[in-house]
Amino acid sequence: MRLEIQSACNFIVHLLRLKRQNICEPQLSKFNDNLIQVLQRRYRDHWFPDKPYKGSGYRCIRFNSYAVDPMIIQAGESSGLSKEFLVANLPDNLMMWIDPLDVSYRIGEYSCIYTLFDKNSFEAWKHKIPVKKKIKKNQVAPSKTVNLTDSDIPVIYPYRKLIKSVSIQQLEAYLSS
Repeated sequence: MRLEIQSACNFIVHLLRLKRQNICEPQLSKFNDNLIQVLQRRYRDHWFPDKPYKGSGYRCIRFNSYAVDPMIIQAGESSGLSKEFLVANLPDNLMMWIDPLDVSYRIGEYSCIYTLFDKNSFEAWKHKIPVKKKIKKNQVAPSKTVNLTDSDIPVIYPYRKLIKSVSIQQLEAYLSS
């Protein structure tokens, strides 16, 4: 449970960091720690590693301008971040599913679902700062992508077949627009 929750919280903090608003790293770190504590308390009796999709709806985080998840608000307020700040700086229609051995998210009501953490992960998701290499003239810059196969997609959720590759650069461009 620890790695899954940590992956989800790291990603939410990364989304806040992408907006580059007036927020300092210590405050983001405090928000991350508070959100981890809130989620661990909430999921303690709703975590079933032998049946990972049991209670999945309970562990879903939904964030949009009209229905902000109270756990995010609670962690934000205890970190000095107002609900208004969170609504203004997190993407609208963010949904995140935190299940045993699977953390997935979707930004946008009809967009694809992407995986942050799965059964093959050995550590929590963290934003990896890309190393910029010099690019020669007429050379295309490489981008890191995550490729999933059908075997990575649980049969129990057929709509997850919408998962496709996305680079961190594409995600940052989408969020900054």
